[in-house]
Amino acid sequence: MAKKKIRSEKTKLLSRLRRIEGQVSAVVRMAEQDAYCVDMLTQIAAARAALLAATRVILTEHMNSCVVKSFKTGKSKSAIAELEKVLSQFVK
Repeated sequence: MAKKKIRSEKTKLLSRLRRIEGQVSAVVRMAEQDAYCVDMLTQIAAARAALLAATRVILTEHMNSCVVKSFKTGKSKSAIAELEKVLSQFVK
């Protein structure tokens, strides 16, 4: 049952990432076609929000799997250091 859930979550994540890819491609097309700036900015804002949502999904999965495993195997300090490093990329 757990594998089915993981596969389902992976499928949802890939679908979300493909939608983001489409949004970014749309921005490129808009730029090529000299689209109205506000329309481009709106599309960029939507892609940015979608990327942040995908980030939350991936981070949650990482914490629930890899970080928990690290704590169980006595590697909590390295797991925390890794989390600090990756999270610092989002608060620059």
